[in-house]
Amino acid sequence: MNNTDIDFFDQQYFLTCLAEECGEIMEILFLKPDSLSELELEINDLFGVAELLKEKKIIDFYLDRSSNFYSTESKEETLKRIYKIVYDIQTLSHKSLRFGIDNINPYLNETNKRLLEQSLFSLVVTVNGFGFISIYSDFDKKKHKVLKYLKISKENLI
Repeated sequence: MNNTDIDFFDQQYFLTCLAEECGEIMEILFLKPDSLSELELEINDLFGVAELLKEKKIIDFYLDRSSNFYSTESKEETLKRIYKIVYDIQTLSHKSLRFGIDNINPYLNETNKRLLEQSLFSLVVTVNGFGFISIYSDFDKKKHKVLKYLKISKENLI
């Protein structure tokens, strides 16, 4: 396995983790919409994976914790918006896995990377505006866990 393969494997692994976190968020929103503490944990796990994608220079992602936006939507409307955004992130993660992160969506004339970055930004703005979910100051615990399993995955390939 050469260095290019490892970088490609890392990218595929992190995109898969991002899609998995989206699934966990959607499950909570569908089955337990009143469990804001679980939702907060999973949204922060998603942001932790997004930070890893940024650190590996796969996407450009800035987590703005100081948004001046405040939503006037009801809790139910905001949770539906979060569901839709997370669904979009999951779909874009899968499209990036299938077609490549730099593939251009022919209908939107944007790369999967750019669309993913826009959706992540929309999630940050929505969560900040919601006011009931805190964005953590660091994601070291989640990053450590993801990197631990990445190492195990690579060892099982050899």
